[in-house]
Amino acid sequence: MIRFCDRETYFIKYENLDKKKLLDYFLNNHVDESVYVIDANGTYKGRILYHALLHSADIKDALLEGCVVLDEQIWQNTRAYFSDYTGENGPYELLPVVDCQKKLICFAYEDVDANREIRMLRELEETEGTLQFSDIYPQCKSVKIYGFNELAYFFAKYLEKLGIGVRVEGSMWKKFFTSAECQTVSYESLTIYAEGVGPQKNTWMENFLTSVSVEFECIDHIYETNIKQGFIRDANGSYAEFIENLRDKEVIIVGTGTKSQEAYDFLLEQGIHTSCFIGESNDKCNHSMFGKRIQSSLAARKIYRNAVFLDCTSRHSTLGLSGVNKYDYMGYKRNERYFVIRDYIEIPENGIKNAMKQWKIVLAGDVYLCRRLYSYLAQNEISVLGYLNISSENDEIKNIPEVSAEDIEQDTMCLLVVPEYFNPDSREKRKKMMEMLLEYVKNSQIDNYTDYFSYTNAFIHIEKSNFPKYTEEWLQPKKVVLGAAEGHCGNILFRESLDNHPSIFMFSEYNYLNNDLMWICIRLSTEDAENIRSMFWKLYGNEREQSIYDPDAFNEKLDQLLSQFRQVTSQELFVMLHMAYMYMLGQDVLDMRDTIIYWEPHTVTRKLVENSVNWLGCSGSVSCDIINIVRNICIRNGSVIKENIREQWGGPYSFYRLALSHPDIEKKEYDQSSRLILKFEDLKKNPKKILSEICDRWDIDWADTLMMTSCQGKQSSYDNGERLVRDFDLDVIYNTYDKYYSELDRLRLSIINAPWQRKYGYPYVSVKQFSRRELQEMFLKEFHFEELEEFHKEKTDLFFRIQVQIMIRQRLTEVWMAEVYPE
Repeated sequence: MIRFCDRETYFIKYENLDKKKLLDYFLNNHVDESVYVIDANGTYKGRILYHALLHSADIKDALLEGCVVLDEQIWQNTRAYFSDYTGENGPYELLPVVDCQKKLICFAYEDVDANREIRMLRELEETEGTLQFSDIYPQCKSVKIYGFNELAYFFAKYLEKLGIGVRVEGSMWKKFFTSAECQTVSYESLTIYAEGVGPQKNTWMENFLTSVSVEFECIDHIYETNIKQGFIRDANGSYAEFIENLRDKEVIIVGTGTKSQEAYDFLLEQGIHTSCFIGESNDKCNHSMFGKRIQSSLAARKIYRNAVFLDCTSRHSTLGLSGVNKYDYMGYKRNERYFVIRDYIEIPENGIKNAMKQWKIVLAGDVYLCRRLYSYLAQNEISVLGYLNISSENDEIKNIPEVSAEDIEQDTMCLLVVPEYFNPDSREKRKKMMEMLLEYVKNSQIDNYTDYFSYTNAFIHIEKSNFPKYTEEWLQPKKVVLGAAEGHCGNILFRESLDNHPSIFMFSEYNYLNNDLMWICIRLSTEDAENIRSMFWKLYGNEREQSIYDPDAFNEKLDQLLSQFRQVTSQELFVMLHMAYMYMLGQDVLDMRDTIIYWEPHTVTRKLVENSVNWLGCSGSVSCDIINIVRNICIRNGSVIKENIREQWGGPYSFYRLALSHPDIEKKEYDQSSRLILKFEDLKKNPKKILSEICDRWDIDWADTLMMTSCQGKQSSYDNGERLVRDFDLDVIYNTYDKYYSELDRLRLSIINAPWQRKYGYPYVSVKQFSRRELQEMFLKEFHFEELEEFHKEKTDLFFRIQVQIMIRQRLTEVWMAEVYPE
């Protein structure tokens, strides 16, 4: 949406252009400014930016002539300009506005948040049977609009069509709209301040701290009422109609992640042709995937004039999350040329098998995972040429043919396979390995590749279909419990209360063995049983930790277990490694059918932990329990900030992101599993009651060790940065973290995290109790934690504050969405 502003400008006459003098001006603290060029008659000729001038051979080559005329075509012309703009100022760009004689009048810029109301207005006008302004505001006989911008103009035209009297104030309205004679009394009139209220901004850039969309809340109200009444819907028609609508279209998939690739595969199965992918960043737009070029949004829009764009990740397109508003503003109407797939169907996770069957496949990366993938692809009748060995040090290539870069032709696609390590010490190794692979494929001119199988869910899908998962009954635990406790909600407390229970096996520490256990097990399963122990130490020895403090005992048990097999599955290895670990701790179990395995990979996202049900669960033999522990966000986030300071993570933006964060509340249901949700506060206050109920749930005996937090049977404590916390200390429940949050801050947390708080029975404040303008003003105020010395270690400049407000507006939109679409 286009807004207008004035600003102080530096003018120079065209005939007086001098590169040296201009460079001197820019270097005198004006690098970020523009110099505007006019001729002797005052006609606008263009503008000059510092970087353009610095890299130009001739001063006139640096002259940017872009401008827009203030006439009836201004909205169309400014949209086209900002849609195609790729300059160095990004979204913070000023476009000169001139009159018909090309005399400079003012400047135009984008308020992208208000694109939402522009779209809503258009849909209200174009959708038959919708409730309109007069239906929702019958008492309003006229509307007064002070100030001029694109949204104000279209709102005035909308009201005029409905026969509502509109009075406008502001000099720029003259060419666009004529006020009606409004004789209504004040209480029958609605007043809108199109450019907001409050003091004038010091600089035009400060306008980006806020959005004038909040001044038009009546549009949101009308639109949302239509959603609730069913007149406006996310999906336009059925799933079958959606698929038919895509046939013979230039379909473009937004994004290159795993969901986008699964959407490509799904569409391929339906016979839908995809033209290209949209890369999230410029470095993603340098190769092809499934033979389809990855393009920038601008390039795709220019190449494919009749394109249809598909969003594969978001939901509820009516509320304009993700790219809905952005693309609609550029002319790609929702459910006509921009579709949110999840409004029609959840994309199935089928491991992109359909897409791979179109190609000859070459594997590159981790040799053990490539072995497992090679076997899986062969089982699914997918042609695999072999393994591309890019390292002379790799001597583990077996059971898979080897190929060279010269063997890769036009009908070949390369799968890059690197473990998605989660242990902090391992992440750098993943990064380096992926960089090495990308450098190799670039230098070898391998253009067609994907990293789909470098992500956890891809291998979980492979292992899901593994059968049998547990070949011996004695290796089948009574239950596998997946610890998906949310961060800073008592995951350590719960884990350490289970420690030393005779019927519960688990790794005592958060380390490589625990956090990356899935990758360890899958890689080990590619070896013959007799080689697994030596291979385990080869993998494990690369990690800097000593959690296996008695390797002789560990090896003794592992050898005993492996000696009974020729091959083992990754699921059996998951059990065996727990048995060997507990044997090392003095607990020897020969039959796991009466034993619970508790596994909480600490640094893994909770969604991936829960999805491990598909890896470890097995119908008729092994079931899984998912444990979620939740906590009052207003206190939980204080703990998050405290940890952030202690560990020296990130800068000011990290403070804000974590201070306002909430865990994901969308939960997926799984077969062969059940879910238990515990409150952190209940666990602290009534530990015996809660833990007794869990023992009954798991069908295990009570043990007094449950009432003591321990690690490997020894009393443990948690250093929270202020003091040591042991067992079921109640102080942490009542710590309101006044050091970080004021009462106003806690109010704002209760608003912005209302969906979480409401779902789990904590105090919250409905976002609907405030106008959107009040919310915007409320969240502009500084948080108490900003007074901390740690917060000011980095410069908190205007650009930083703008980014924070963008994040906050996005979060508030999501909270508003939860009110419109309650669970």
